[in-house]
Amino acid sequence: MSLQPKERNIYIAVALVIGVILLIDVVNVFLIGGPSFFSLILGQGSATAVSGSGSLAGNTQQPAGDKIPASSGQAIFVPTKATPVPTVRYVSVVTPVTTPDPGQSSLRYIPPTTQAAPEESYALIYSDDLSYLAGEDPTAVAFDVKVPPLVIRYNVSPLIVTDSKMTINRSSKSELRTDILINYTYPSPDSEFTVTVFDKNSGRKLSDDGFGREFGMLTPKTFIVREAGSFIIQFDGDDAEAHVDMLLKNEGNIV
Repeated sequence: MSLQPKERNIYIAVALVIGVILLIDVVNVFLIGGPSFFSLILGQGSATAVSGSGSLAGNTQQPAGDKIPASSGQAIFVPTKATPVPTVRYVSVVTPVTTPDPGQSSLRYIPPTTQAAPEESYALIYSDDLSYLAGEDPTAVAFDVKVPPLVIRYNVSPLIVTDSKMTINRSSKSELRTDILINYTYPSPDSEFTVTVFDKNSGRKLSDDGFGREFGMLTPKTFIVREAGSFIIQFDGDDAEAHVDMLLKNEGNIV
């Protein structure tokens, strides 16, 4: 059957279009390195066909917009706390001594300027922040000192009192002088802190030291017990806070 001129022209135009597409596709694949036009068409069809039946085995790509769970291997940084200074469990808390036996002190007080032994040969057996701002009871601990010395260090913070008084402004002319109110602060005269050493067996007072009243206002201080024995170390105070550290020689004391 012979084709009409019009139909022949349509077939020729379609053939030319297909030829041009094939030529462009060959140039794109072999010369430029791009994807084939027909592979893109076939790939779209394959992806559409698979999308309704679930993901392919071994495909690890996350769908767009999905959140990766915490179990996917992401590292979570947890900040670490500073390592505290270890305190040896060497002392035991006991009932404070209320009626000490007034005996002659046999222990010697070493002034704060005395240098203690090297820190590496001592163990921290007690460390605490003590407060005596609201009538708190004394704190007492008991332990044995087999090989002296025992080093007691304490730093006292007295209660700060705020007061005010009226005075005359004498810097101006006499006709302009006026009374002015001045506020000032100072340590409470009732602030005190005491460290008392008792004999554990008899309850006899052996020695004491402290801050305020007859002990003076020097702080921090170091109190050294240079005798062996079974002791109760008692802390007490009024209108004051104190940090206390007690150190004892490792050799002969700490197991």
